[in-house]
Amino acid sequence: MTGLISTGQSGNPASPYYANSIEPWQKGQYMSIPLQQQNYEKGYGKQRLTLTPGK
Repeated sequence: MTGLISTGQSGNPASPYYANSIEPWQKGQYMSIPLQQQNYEKGYGKQRLTLTPGK
């Protein structure tokens, strides 16, 4: 599967990376998106983000 988020992963206009994918998106230069766990770990390693509600 391929795809690209033109406004960056966060979609946050305040992010310095907000517009860095617009040109590749316009040109149809999409990225490969690994869908199986083993392929994801091979390409990106094991990472975990844990969100904890504030008090």
